[in-house]
Amino acid sequence: TETYQAARRQVFADCPRVVVPSRPGEAVLLHRQLVHGVAPWGDGVAPPEGRMIAYFRPEVANTADWLG
Repeated sequence: TETYQAARRQVFADCPRVVVPSRPGEAVLLHRQLVHGVAPWGDGVAPPEGRMIAYFRPEVANTADWLG
């Protein structure tokens, strides 16, 4: 939504960036309400076959059902 996008722009403009380094094959678990992004990768960082980022968002009616 427009409100979400405006808040996201403000967070990225005002808050210090925290880099979470990882290597191919590693996983990073983030809080579901954490505002995050993926910075461009430098030359030679991705393997020749490319890169992939997968997001797991379970579809449940109530978040407590997933966490319980």
